[in-house]
Parts: sequence; C-alpha cells; structure tokens
Amino acid sequence: MPDEPSEPSGLPPKKPRFRIRGGDRNKTLDALSALSRASPTPGHRSDFIQEINQEKNDRGAAILAVTNVENILETCIVRSIIDDGRFYDKLFGFNAPISTFDNKIRIAYALEIISTQMYENLNVIRALRNAFAHSKIPITFETKEVEEAFINDWNISVTTRMKFITICNIIAANLAHYASFAAGCRIISREHKTNPQLQVVVRPKPLP
Repeated sequence: MPDEPSEPSGLPPKKPRFRIRGGDRNKTLDALSALSRASPTPGHRSDFIQEINQEKNDRGAAILAVTNVENILETCIVRSIIDDGRFYDKLFGFNAPISTFDNKIRIAYALEIISTQMYENLNVIRALRNAFAHSKIPITFETKEVEEAFINDWNISVTTRMKFITICNIIAANLAHYASFAAGCRIISREHKTNPQLQVVVRPKPLP
C-alpha cells in the first residue's frame, strides 16, 4: 500500500489549543480574571471613551459604551457596601448574586444609588446592549427597533449612534462622580444615648 501523502506545511494543527507561556495555566487565568476587576483611573476612563469613539463597527461601539457604564455602576455599589475585598468574588464573580448588569441595576436602585428615572434609563441601554451583543442577524444604530428606543425631547440633529454614545458617557460621568463621594462617606459611627452600637450610613443623593 502506498504511503499517504504528507500534509502541506504551514497549515494550522487539526486540533488547535492555547499554549500558556510559562506553563502555569491557573496563574495565567487568574491574572486575566484580575485584569477584568482592576479599578480604572481617570486616565483609563478617558482611554476607554477614546476606544469607543474610534470603534467603526456599531455593534462593537454599543457594547463598549454600555460596558463602561456597567463597570462604573459596579464601582458605585462596591464603594457603598464593601469593606472587605475578599467578598468581591462572592458578590460579583461568575454566577454570583450581582454578576449581571440587570442585578447591578436592581441593587443600585434598592440602595438608592440611582433614582427611578436612572433605573429606567439603565434598563433601556442594557436592553440595547443585549440586542447588539446577541442578535443573530445584522444590527446597526439605523435598525428600526434601535432607533425607536431613542425617541426623546432632544432638539438637535445627531445620528442615533452619537446620541447613544453621548447618553452612555453622561450616565458614566454621573456614576463616576457618585462613586468618588461614596467611598469617603460610606459609614459614620457616632455615640448614641441608648445604643452605642448604632451607625449612621451616609451616601450621596440618588442620581436623577
């Protein structure tokens, strides 16, 4: 029986797999997970917005814009309720109680971080993000269902994409402003005549 012909050189392997440099797969995966939890600086937020503006694809721009909002909303929650960093993964990790954007919005509303109006606005951009992220058919900011989500009182002529990104950036800026105050005035202890164990929880007013 003649030998089988050899496979052409330069082709990828039939069963491709990732190779972790250094050989420590768990350490590498932990480092990637930590990267997603790193707290952004003002410079990082500026770079994130620049990345959104430079994104040419509507689907990518929508996902990036709402991800920025979700990340800063999470920061607001963290700075309002967590003292011990060891509980972060238990609350925000995979399949944890506050791991989804939907649950973060609910918790933020329950904690009075956001008002009813902000709650509704966040749910709109969450639904839009999900549509862009999971739609099995082509979707852009000119898609009828997307455009109809932006019927409002703005009397300026801008594209739906620009309107969406501007709204997301305004919401993100307001949330970042809230987060900057929340950490500094989370709990103020005081002596109480009848119960010295009482604490006064102080937070900024809910975002409108």
